[in-house]
Amino acid sequence: QPGKQCGFVIDSVSGEPIIGAFVVGSENSYCVTDNNGFFCLPVKNTEGCSFYVSFVGYKKKVIICQAPTVKLLKVILSPGTAINEVVISGNLAKYHK
Repeated sequence: QPGKQCGFVIDSVSGEPIIGAFVVGSENSYCVTDNNGFFCLPVKNTEGCSFYVSFVGYKKKVIICQAPTVKLLKVILSPGTAINEVVISGNLAKYHK
């Protein structure tokens, strides 16, 4: 019987929820945290599960569960490498008909 593993993703410094964090399971399942940092990941294996949580600017965290639980997990992400600069470039093409 498939189940689900749910919880919240929190910033370690501010204690605020992290909106839009990726939660990726080992069984090709994934989800994204909502406006409250909440996630609910589908889990096929009832014996145990593993997944990771990542977000830009934070260290990726790997979670291993003995079995999916009805308790909500609290995943705390720590700031990682800062991004100093992002460069976006493109070409403007003119099309004539």
